[in-house]
Amino acid sequence: MTSRDTQLNRDGFVVSIDPPGEGLYGFMLRINLGDSMTDASLLPERRFNMQLDGSWNGRTQALGDGWSVEYFIPWSMMPLPQAGAVRQIGFYFERQVGHLGGEAWSNPALPRTVNEYMSAFEQYQLRDIEPRRQLSFYPFSSSVFEGVKHEVDSKVGTDIYWRPTSNSLLSATLNPDFGTVESDDVVVNLTAFETFFPGKRTFFLEGQDIFNTSPRTSGPITMLNTRRIGGAPNFDLPDGVDFIPTDLSAPPIYWAP
Repeated sequence: MTSRDTQLNRDGFVVSIDPPGEGLYGFMLRINLGDSMTDASLLPERRFNMQLDGSWNGRTQALGDGWSVEYFIPWSMMPLPQAGAVRQIGFYFERQVGHLGGEAWSNPALPRTVNEYMSAFEQYQLRDIEPRRQLSFYPFSSSVFEGVKHEVDSKVGTDIYWRPTSNSLLSATLNPDFGTVESDDVVVNLTAFETFFPGKRTFFLEGQDIFNTSPRTSGPITMLNTRRIGGAPNFDLPDGVDFIPTDLSAPPIYWAP
């Protein structure tokens, strides 16, 4: 009953993949009993970027003596370096047990008390993996009705993704909006600190891992806040209120490659 990327100690199964097999970058894909999903992109050694929402799927099934899980992970969701007929890809598997307080077993065994993670994934040789060229469109629309002024604001747009080779991706967006993502979580903030909402527009999240310079950049401490791209604050300042000019200088974005 939890939303995507909610982290709790419960029954779950994790598959982490190192596509180049060199410990440079990877993907963590978790499915929990009840079909709630968690995924993240990986950078060495154990830096997780939870803003990834990959195009994979998974299902679980409760059985009389336990439960089973099945993954569908398309190779097209991840960049693959150029290779011959045989690829070297790293895999990591983990099983977490909820009724044991989140105790987990993994292969290879990589507890958080050791420094190694991605570089220690088990290496497998896979043949004939060459995703085809793909051209994908994700159109979206949104509409907002203002009940007081009786005004309607409607928007339409699309994200475009073209993968000419297995290790390259060209993306573009027209009138990027929040129509392709889920709503923000409802947060009641009774503290003196601002609430941080992560960016969710797919186009602006592509490749932003390079700005995550430490594990502390997964929250408010970050070099890049994608929510501030293309959207100025929507409020009117009364006379006599001081503000920083850059806070009101973000123009809207209608298209981007």
